[in-house]
Amino acid sequence: MYKNRIINFHPSILPAYLGLKSIDQAISDKANLLGNTVHFISSGVDTGSIILHSVIPAVAFDEGGYDAILDIQIDMLYKVLIYCRQQGFR
Repeated sequence: MYKNRIINFHPSILPAYLGLKSIDQAISDKANLLGNTVHFISSGVDTGSIILHSVIPAVAFDEGGYDAILDIQIDMLYKVLIYCRQQGFR
């Protein structure tokens, strides 16, 4: 009933770094790029179809910390809402 109707904002570039503490996983792994993913919820953990990615260089985290990544989700939400409205989703 809700397939492809519920979305999640996940603080990593999926499919890398699934689950909890994904930013910490990426930092620990010395990833060069960090970011966010908007995806549909599915039965797996962070495995649903990807809607949108954001990507920033890891040095941005050094300067802005978690907020450097998480604040981008606000703009992503706006873009997803515009897209859904254009597509006639409710």
